[in-house]
Amino acid sequence: RKLTKKGKWCYSSEDDINNIVKKYKGCKIAVMAKLGTVNVKNFVKKEKSNIDLVRVLVPHNDKNRVSIIDDKLINECYTLCTGLLKLGYKICLNFACFNHVTNIELENVMTKLKDVKLEYLYIADTYGNLDENNIEFQLERLYKYNIPIGLHLHNFRNDALFKLKTALKTKSVSIIDSCINGMGRGLGNLKSEEVLIYLK
Repeated sequence: RKLTKKGKWCYSSEDDINNIVKKYKGCKIAVMAKLGTVNVKNFVKKEKSNIDLVRVLVPHNDKNRVSIIDDKLINECYTLCTGLLKLGYKICLNFACFNHVTNIELENVMTKLKDVKLEYLYIADTYGNLDENNIEFQLERLYKYNIPIGLHLHNFRNDALFKLKTALKTKSVSIIDSCINGMGRGLGNLKSEEVLIYLK
């Protein structure tokens, strides 16, 4: 259902998604659900939806610090994740500004969700804060959870491909986000064309 006037791709209706599936047959649909902006009541049962995967976004939400993940947000995360699973969806967890998420915050989230089936744990370098010098360290923080790792890279310094190359050397990344021509917020995301050229 519509939640804002930001356009149909900010908060998409089932009709919007169904039209895409009809036009591009065989595509899979992943949507992002940002904590604090949606809840489980905004979703229909999976059997009535063409959504294949819901990425639950754990945001930064403090003006004084780039990232703060408190008990309230963690409980909200748990409620949304378990609710989506009950509706039949596959889910993954997406940490915004991951380099600003403390080890204590990360551990608190993962402890609360220890019995929740997650398809992936996603690193997002919101605002392009990761670089080829620290991305390997950030990935290592997730190894102990034994959940496949996803990577969402921004291209603020025209370095998304460099970050990807460094990340792939670790052999720990299972899924990569990219956009046609790098379309995305700010200065854009990892470009699909560059990924394909590099991989092929």
